[in-house]
Amino acid sequence: MKPENIAGFTRCSICLMVGGCVSYHGVGELIILDGTMKSTDYIDILDHNFLDPVGIIFVDVMIPFIF
Repeated sequence: MKPENIAGFTRCSICLMVGGCVSYHGVGELIILDGTMKSTDYIDILDHNFLDPVGIIFVDVMIPFIF
């Protein structure tokens, strides 16, 4: 809570939603998410942006991946 570490707040009409995956063994790509998210959108994001990085991160790891 040091003053030099606290940024001021300015109201802004721009909103940006991002997603990504992080694990002990590595990180995936950060993606920009657009608009309102529905369950079908979430499933599509997982299918196209999550499974490939997880496969790369966990390829040499002997521990199974649990989501």
